[in-house]
Order: sequence, then C-alpha cells, then structure tokens
Amino acid sequence: MSASAQALLIILFQGLCVLLGGALIIVTRRWFVAQRAARDRLRQRILRAELIQAVIRDNDGFVCRSWSARDRRAAFAVAAQLLALLPDRERGRLERIVEGHGVLAEAMRQLRHRSPHRRIAAARRLAPFGTPAVQDALHGSLRRDPSVRVRLEAAIAISVRGTLPPLWRLVRDVLPEGQPLTPNHRLLFRSLAPRCPDALVALATCQDEARLRVLAVDGLLHGAPSRLDHVADLLGDDPDPEVARLARIAAQEARAPRPRSAPQPAPAPPVTPPLLPRPRLAA
Repeated sequence: MSASAQALLIILFQGLCVLLGGALIIVTRRWFVAQRAARDRLRQRILRAELIQAVIRDNDGFVCRSWSARDRRAAFAVAAQLLALLPDRERGRLERIVEGHGVLAEAMRQLRHRSPHRRIAAARRLAPFGTPAVQDALHGSLRRDPSVRVRLEAAIAISVRGTLPPLWRLVRDVLPEGQPLTPNHRLLFRSLAPRCPDALVALATCQDEARLRVLAVDGLLHGAPSRLDHVADLLGDDPDPEVARLARIAAQEARAPRPRSAPQPAPAPPVTPPLLPRPRLAA
C-alpha cells in the first residue's frame, strides 16, 4: 500500500472517530437532559402534593422544612399553576404559604436587576400572585423603573390580580411623549375596558392626542363594545385614520343583527305507567 493511501485511510479513520465521538456526546447529553427533566417532573409532583395538603389543612409546618433552593424555584412554578385552579379562599392560603417561605423572594429581587430583560421576565412571573408584597413591588416598578417596556409589563402584571392606578397616572407611566404604540399597550387597555369603560369613552371622545384615542377605542372595541354604540358614528369622522377605522368596525358590529338564542325544546309530557289488573286471590 502506498504512503498516500495510508494517509488517506488514517484521515478517514480520524474523521470516523470524530463523528462517533460527537454522536456519543450528543446521545449522552440528551440522556442527561432527559434524566434531569424526569427528576424535575417528579419534584413538581411531590411539591404539588405537599402544597395542596398544606392548603387543605391550613398548616404549612410540615411542608418547607427540607426544601432546597431548587425546590423553592420549582415551587414557584407549581404555585403559579395551582393559583389558576383554586378558589379565592384557598388561593389566599397558598399565597401566604409560598410568600412566608421565601418562594417569591428571588423573583421580587429580579425586579431590581440591572438587565431590563430580567426585570420584564420577573414581572411576567409575578403576575399570578396578588399578595401585598408582590403588588407593592410591581407598583414600584411601574412608578420608578427607567425602562418604558418594564413599566408596561409591570402594569399588565398588576392588571391580572391587583388594582391599577388612576388612568391619567397610568398613561403618564406607560406612554410618555414620543413612545410608539405596541401590542402590549393595546393588551393593557383591552384589560382596562371592562373595569373603567366610562373613563375610556371620555378618553376616546375628549382627548386631543391620537395615540390615546386609538388605545381607548381599541380597548373598548375588544373589552366593552356596547359602550361604543352611542359614539361610534361620531368617532367615524375622526381625523386619525386608525381611530376612524376602529369606530367604523364598532358601528358595523352595533348595526349587525344580534344572534338569537336557539329556542328551548318543550319539556316532554310525563309518562303515565299503564295500570295493570290486580291479581285475584284464590278462594
């Protein structure tokens, strides 16, 4: 065999070894990832059972004695899932348990992180929790955070379980001068419409700034469309094309015939069992 052929075989063998080594690394990594995911699922099932028992018994003394930092991070996600399923009284118990054992502390510290992306993620994670400490932290972010995006996320998080500030202050915090409208602005005002429709109607009809009229009309159209019935024709002549377009949509929906509910079927008449002849007794 010539030297060039031997060199070629050596190169091919080395390439095969590299490919096999890479495949082995990928398979091993996937195995470790699967094992970690299985352990995390098991940990979440255990924590879910412990938290449910603590809520039912209204006694958390047996729950958090042996929790590690990883357990507390997992308990945060489990508690956020349970809050969507529990009634109000049990929801308050669960919030007291997780807050009393420091489950929410890390996310609340992240609201003061130097990275705005971390602060946004923390506000989104804290949205399901309505404890006074969490709401105070979110209100602090809404008032004092230097990033408009973070203030907007804090407002959306407050709207889930808390009480937002007055509308004029909210507009000042999340929509400073020169700030373009984003989908999150529309989402926030749509959540406001069922709570304060009169304030949004006043904003849509009396505000000079087109951005605010757009947000008010869009919020009412998706959150309280019946409140636009009397002002849709007026807003249809608005100088801003987006306001006029939304108002025309509201006017068309107001004139559309309401779908009638299907008539209920008449109740079936009661069935009278047939009378059977009495058996005669033998004499």
